Amino acid sequence: MRRLLIITLALVFSIQLLVADISFSGRESSLVLKDGREMVRLGGGAEIIVDSIRISAPSVEIEGDDWAYFTTIGRTEILEEDRNLRIVSDGISYDRKEERIVISSWFELEDMEEGLSARGAFLEYDKKSGVISMDMRTSLERDSEEGRLECSSESIVFSRDEKIVTMRGNSSVKYNGDTYSAEMITINLESEEIKMEGRIKGSMNG
Repeated sequence: MRRLLIITLALVFSIQLLVADISFSGRESSLVLKDGREMVRLGGGAEIIVDSIRISAPSVEIEGDDWAYFTTIGRTEILEEDRNLRIVSDGISYDRKEERIVISSWFELEDMEEGLSARGAFLEYDKKSGVISMDMRTSLERDSEEGRLECSSESIVFSRDEKIVTMRGNSSVKYNGDTYSAEMITINLESEEIKMEGRIKGSMNG
């Protein structure tokens, strides 16, 4: 009887999640009643594909209306395959309705489309606008035919659609041997134009 109940619940999970345009796999699954709400918990190595995003983690919790909210526990890998983006962290929260990913721990990001990588301790990715906001000890690097770009700042905002990087707070840039620092630095990745505001310092390799 217990085995039949577990199989029945697993089938219910599959039907409900497929209706919500979510596909998943995991060696363990359970339905948890949490504060009067249903929550699906996947464990034993879970993988979810939703909204062109593939999420892999040791454990994933899915809840909310139409299963809109995901929380991962443990080392998490996010792949947005249609835009060549990869993010690794110790856990994420994903709002499927708002199409927003929030990471409140150390992360590493790789944008293969733009040839750049970034690191920090907080990230928010708004898929609708294509804007990635990063805070707390953030750094960003990019290699191109023109040279290597190395950035560090208290916060970095990267607009993927506009190809603009905006840095605020103790911002510094190293580019082809030259070093610049300012309170605010804006970089156009397409033209590689660098704009600085506030008190500016720099050294140029002549």
